[in-house]
Amino acid sequence: MSSIQEFFPASVIRGLSDKIYDKRKAAALEVERIVKDLVRKNEIKQITQIIDILGRDYAMSHNINTRLGGLIALAATTTALGKESKEFISKLIEPVLTCFHDSDRNVRYFGCEALYNIIKIARDGFLPHFNEVFDGLSRLAADPDGHVRNGSGLLNVLVRDVLTASPNMNLVDLINQLRTRIYNRGQYTRMFIVSWIDELDNVPDIDMIVFLPQLLDGLFQILGDNHQDVKQACKKCLRKLLRNISEGKSKNVDYHVMVNIILLHCQSSDSGIQSMAINWLEEFVKLGGRDAILPVIASTISSLLPCLAYEESNKNEVRDRADKVQASIMKLLTDDDDNPLSADEQSSVAAAADEDNKPDNENEEQVSYDGGPVPNEVELDKSPAIKDDYHFNMTAVVSALTHQMAHESVATRIAALHWIAHLQKRVPQRVLRHLENLFPLLMSALSDPDEGVIYLTIEVLSDISSSSFGRQVPPKFDMDIPEQVLADLQNSHEHNAYFTCFMIKIIQLFKNDVTLLDKKDGKGMIIIRQICIYLGAENIYKCLALIILKLETHNKEKQFAADITEMLAYILLTSSELHKVRTVLRELRDDYAADLFVILYKAFCHNSFAVIALCLLSQMYSHSAYLIRAVSEMNVTVDLLLQLDRLVQLVESPIFAFLRMQLLEARHYPYLVESLYGILMLLPQSVAFQTLQTRLQCIPPQSLFMDGTRKKPGNEDREKALKSINFSELLNIFRTIQKLD
Repeated sequence: MSSIQEFFPASVIRGLSDKIYDKRKAAALEVERIVKDLVRKNEIKQITQIIDILGRDYAMSHNINTRLGGLIALAATTTALGKESKEFISKLIEPVLTCFHDSDRNVRYFGCEALYNIIKIARDGFLPHFNEVFDGLSRLAADPDGHVRNGSGLLNVLVRDVLTASPNMNLVDLINQLRTRIYNRGQYTRMFIVSWIDELDNVPDIDMIVFLPQLLDGLFQILGDNHQDVKQACKKCLRKLLRNISEGKSKNVDYHVMVNIILLHCQSSDSGIQSMAINWLEEFVKLGGRDAILPVIASTISSLLPCLAYEESNKNEVRDRADKVQASIMKLLTDDDDNPLSADEQSSVAAAADEDNKPDNENEEQVSYDGGPVPNEVELDKSPAIKDDYHFNMTAVVSALTHQMAHESVATRIAALHWIAHLQKRVPQRVLRHLENLFPLLMSALSDPDEGVIYLTIEVLSDISSSSFGRQVPPKFDMDIPEQVLADLQNSHEHNAYFTCFMIKIIQLFKNDVTLLDKKDGKGMIIIRQICIYLGAENIYKCLALIILKLETHNKEKQFAADITEMLAYILLTSSELHKVRTVLRELRDDYAADLFVILYKAFCHNSFAVIALCLLSQMYSHSAYLIRAVSEMNVTVDLLLQLDRLVQLVESPIFAFLRMQLLEARHYPYLVESLYGILMLLPQSVAFQTLQTRLQCIPPQSLFMDGTRKKPGNEDREKALKSINFSELLNIFRTIQKLD
């Protein structure tokens, strides 16, 4: 093994280990002179020996001053070698890189300086050692000593300049280096990584968008750094990258992978990350369109809809932008997305499913990027797609909407309902295939505490119930009611089978949640009134009345039947939505009206108030008088008296103005007077009693006597319709239900 004495005089040997920098510098200059002389003589062996000695005995010495001398001597040797330094680059760089790990800050700093001088001379000759150099740079970028960080910063700039100018640059290795370190949480390391990405993006010949899927997740995590300078640098970098994509500077944009990454961060707890992620998503919706978004539409829903719940001022921008983006995504759906599979395709799918019970993940929404850890606060829906999907995973969409319907925020639940309504409009056939899951979900939403949710839910259910596609796919729900009864109900209207299901589910909902029948809360009344707006009050009342009769027959739930018919009667007599029905019943001009009256009568028999009010509305005064006498035979309870009290209030309402006017001609309506006096006699001395008594006292005395010479003009259509009604049978039905016989 050669020794240093063979090549350098004693003064140089002492100078390289001196504690004074100037003496080490002077010794290094002498080393440079000696090596230059050897280069001229082409003494390769001796040069190699000198470099080995400087690296082994000096740069890696136990003495700090000796290590410092070795570093400056290696840099001087490189200067002497010039372009020939590439032949010795390994021996020159390796001992310097070892000093990057030194415990002494001066050694680390002069290591930066030495490597700077080596690379300045060798240029891209250092590239075979790029990975080791980059590792050292990333380490020193986070050095606790400021001087070392500054030194590494100068070295970093040089390395970047040499690398980007070299035709031999291995960009894949560089991206792997960045990707490996991008999840480091250190402030300076993060700044180091962002600066590299930003500078690489400035190089005209480098398309960073190609490699962006590997770095995007890490950049979004850096965006949440607590240090403002790191945050701002990352924000600037992300905005520039997005601008490059928007301006079409790259033709290699992998929207699918990057959309998945962006969606992970749309639900970040950091408003800055959220805002940036939604901004990226908004651009991707514009640029990538259907191909970029539809494959991950379920995950998009899961990520965006919770953002609509924000009410705090610092997240208003996030909420508003999320709302705008999800509205834009809705527009991507077209009628073509409703294309079903052919019969042959469905058969092959069924065969494949029988052969392999495992769900097919071909259409699964996946996060298929080579990134780092997924943020804990976000979970993407990875439900397997069912085989009837077309363009997007409808199963996953339904699952996402089901989850959002349970969100604590009203705004989010309403947005989920808007999505269901939009899907019903655009892809009704595909929605029908998932109604087994959606229908119960929508029905439960009718019990929501927010009226806005209830209104929109009813609109969606009504749209399904009136859809022409509903006639093609029969419902597959357990109605808890015999098939023959279902058939009878279905034949009672012209709507599709989902209308019947809807009505049955409404009754079951009221039966299971009696709070909906609370007269003070009024949620049940809201539901019925809204349904009448969308599906027609006459059909609604007719179908509900038939269901009540069937449920009573099979379930013997008299109290429930009494409560719901009381509510239906009150809605009928007070709501503007039922104006047409009231007109039909009051005028009773044809058989249709007579049939409607009979059907409602039979159901309303469960409640005395309801059936008497129906008869008064329909001007069946003779029959109402009989009913009131029959009621007098009942056990008069507080509930019955309260119902009569309510009936008196209704008589005084605008709806019964026609009835009060008829009292002016009481001689033509003796049974009306009898009915009202009958109610009066049943009432105790109360406000209602006084109100009705005062009204009856207003009847002109002469009108109490029949004038045989003057007859009330008859209505031939009404009289003809009345002949089709068997009032004796109706009275018997009432007495039977009320158990008066």
